[in-house]
Amino acid sequence: MRITHVAVVAAMVLSVAAGCTGSEPESPVIAPTEGGSAEGDAPQDTPAEGEGDNGTREDPAQAAPGPAVTVTRPLLDTEVEIAVHAVEVEEGLAALIVDYMSTDGSDLGDDISDITFLHMLSATDLHMTGQGLRLIDPENQEVFPVLGEERERAAQVDTPPDVAGYRSSSLHAAPDVEQIDLLIPGLGYVAGIPVTEAAASFDEISGELGRDHEAVSYSLQTWYEDFDEASTLEEDGGEITVSLTSDLLFDAEEHELGSDAEATLQGVADEVEVAADGGEVLVVGHTDDRPTEAYDSNQELSELRGAEVGVRLADLLGESFDVVTEGRGDSEPRARNTSEDGRAANRRVEVHFQGQRVDSAEASQGQGPPEVEGEEASGQEAVTVEGWDVTPVSVVRRGEVLVGTFSLAYATEEEPELLDIQVMNPHPTYRGGHATRRGYFSNSLVELGTTQVTLLGFGERIFPLAYEVSADGVEESEDAVLDVVTRLLGEERLTPGVEEPGHSRLITVLWPDRGQDSVTIDVPGQFRLSDVTVETE
Repeated sequence: MRITHVAVVAAMVLSVAAGCTGSEPESPVIAPTEGGSAEGDAPQDTPAEGEGDNGTREDPAQAAPGPAVTVTRPLLDTEVEIAVHAVEVEEGLAALIVDYMSTDGSDLGDDISDITFLHMLSATDLHMTGQGLRLIDPENQEVFPVLGEERERAAQVDTPPDVAGYRSSSLHAAPDVEQIDLLIPGLGYVAGIPVTEAAASFDEISGELGRDHEAVSYSLQTWYEDFDEASTLEEDGGEITVSLTSDLLFDAEEHELGSDAEATLQGVADEVEVAADGGEVLVVGHTDDRPTEAYDSNQELSELRGAEVGVRLADLLGESFDVVTEGRGDSEPRARNTSEDGRAANRRVEVHFQGQRVDSAEASQGQGPPEVEGEEASGQEAVTVEGWDVTPVSVVRRGEVLVGTFSLAYATEEEPELLDIQVMNPHPTYRGGHATRRGYFSNSLVELGTTQVTLLGFGERIFPLAYEVSADGVEESEDAVLDVVTRLLGEERLTPGVEEPGHSRLITVLWPDRGQDSVTIDVPGQFRLSDVTVETE
């Protein structure tokens, strides 16, 4: 995990938009909407940017600027106009204001209740202050969540008299870029928001929310998983970690490699050689917390397993690489040791090295794609999943990110038996499978998210982008045993749900861009969308 004070984000957004209204939903990645009001493309050193003639900032009520970017998005049976103001920065902090109004001129609060809107903007947090908004820089692979601790988030949602709807205000770490993007729960991705020097709005927001928050941002992590689930690969900047399941390398309570380990280790060696020219390779053994009878301690077992893998990798890699081994016992669990899935995730050997991953058929030794489980469509065709229509509207490349938009709606007038949350995540349980292996934040609301929406690569699944945060302060959670927990950069919680014909909502998922001209989107057990064209801005 890398935490910085000024940052940026890489991501791929998959948004789920309207389907039964008879019109195409707007792509959530169109940068400043043509015809929308503008605040300017860059900072200006003139009084027009919020300063009076004497260089002091004017009263916010008299100097409030107009929105910099305006977009329209569907939400249930309503069209919402989203007006994003320029992000104002000063001394490491960034102030963000977003207005939400109905496009027909009525009060948005008449269509979307206060409690529903707060639930949506607050994501997984039960303390509803609108803290789910995240700033994103798609070029530099970093995310800027709302600042503050669990009960003291620097965010609020109110209904000012000059807005016929809602206004969210929040503080983030200041990005060192001229433009930044924004992810809004339930309303999708907004691109190209100007970043300006602080003016009256900054003073107003920081005065209400406080300026003593630690300004942190997080690097994004990519996660790949072999189709056979024998190994995973995590990429965080230039650091690559390949995690091997100990149960496939060793027999129970053994440290000598099993007969099936050779092919797995050869694949790891190939991965290292393609991604790096040489250097140190650190091999670390890990165990669960169950006592072992065959060894003095889990620490000893982890050291022996790490050494066994290291010796074989050193032979396969040759003299260009310096292989170092160690064991850490059960001191660094990836998941809680309260279930068999959790313990299996913790029994692992990790291979760490510096490099740049190459995504190509020649570099991959993996299998072909798995058989389709569920419904299938190709191109821009809709797929019907147990009473739901899922239509790919677009997939757009933005910087190092792919941004996709989908339409989710009832397929008929009849209410589907399947919940809408299960269309994108057919196994909504945190306590098993990929979510456990990746160490996702265990708030029960996360299990309703989009962690299973994957792209199919060469021999592997490409999972949504995420980031690691400290487990300190994770309130009322079983994650107390973990040093860090993983947060999905996307929809962790699908609120509000689609409950009537003609209703729809946006769902956002972020993936890394691997340079594809087209992608195959796969939700195991549910549906596959093949050959979806990737558009370039």
